[in-house]
Amino acid sequence: LYIDSQDTQHLVYVAPSNVFGVDNGALVRTAILGVPNFHELLEVESNAVRICKTTHSDSKCVASCVFISLLVSL
Repeated sequence: LYIDSQDTQHLVYVAPSNVFGVDNGALVRTAILGVPNFHELLEVESNAVRICKTTHSDSKCVASCVFISLLVSL
């Protein structure tokens, strides 16, 4: 049995309140990714996406992680 992480998020957030919300605790982990390899923006973006998706696969979460990591790298 395989459950997609999107399905898991939906079950966790919809079950208690019938309202789907997305937190973004991944920002805490990905902000620092703008420091190593700060001169290679594609590498910073790739690392932010990879690390964020380990726990937060929602596209809004991934986009915000990439944004913050790139902002730190600049």
